[in-house]
Amino acid sequence: MLKEYEIIMEKRKEILKNEKSEITRMSQVMENYCEKNDVPMKPMFEINLVLEEILMNIISYGFEDDKEHEIEIDWWIDDNFLNLIITDDGKKFDPLILPEPDLDKSVDERKIGGLGIHLVKKMMCEINYRRENGKNILKMKKKVK
Repeated sequence: MLKEYEIIMEKRKEILKNEKSEITRMSQVMENYCEKNDVPMKPMFEINLVLEEILMNIISYGFEDDKEHEIEIDWWIDDNFLNLIITDDGKKFDPLILPEPDLDKSVDERKIGGLGIHLVKKMMCEINYRRENGKNILKMKKKVK
């Protein structure tokens, strides 16, 4: 039984195309992984929401051409945290430098954009960004147990 558990905990990887339909596929893959690893419903939901937000931003705004691009997602669980690394070759985009949205303003008064990244920052325990070899690399951690 221990061997089966160790196999599930191994680092996983998915390569997605820059197509919106890939978001649904990744959500299903992550849900299956979380279920097999006894991740409770709330962190599983938040991880999928974060993935959806980040992937939608990359696919919608990250590429300046209509060519096919790959988005690499690596993840694993260790020390009760799910670790995620999302790598893409899109335009440089550091979500950590975005100003916090003014939540005191009404929806009509608030600038468009930024709310999704704000939610990502609030839902994840740790977020790091770097640009390396022409790629965006976003590392995140979420406590799952």
